[in-house]
Amino acid sequence: MPTGEPPRPSRLLQPGPVNTPFDTNMVDADTPLPVYARRRAVFDEVVEAQMRSGDDPTVVAKAVVAAVTDTKPKLSCPAGSIAARASVLRRIVPTRAFDKSVRKLNRMVD
Repeated sequence: MPTGEPPRPSRLLQPGPVNTPFDTNMVDADTPLPVYARRRAVFDEVVEAQMRSGDDPTVVAKAVVAAVTDTKPKLSCPAGSIAARASVLRRIVPTRAFDKSVRKLNRMVD
């Protein structure tokens, strides 16, 4: 439906971990499978640590406002220091090495 306004380009806002109580609102399965118990415990520890060390929510809010009001919008906007570092590393580090480091950081390797 035409509105008379020029179309706005889409933007990808890429936040890193944000220091919020997100992890406290996660709901466990009604009947968790015992085979995943160890992996679930590791996941819970990693999420809690990342949430606590994440950026302040105002960083993400400011990035949203900047992305919407920018006169020369960027297609991709990392929000926060961790997201900015990951974005740079994603471009300069080979895919296999980047994926391996992310898996190690998230304790997904045995």
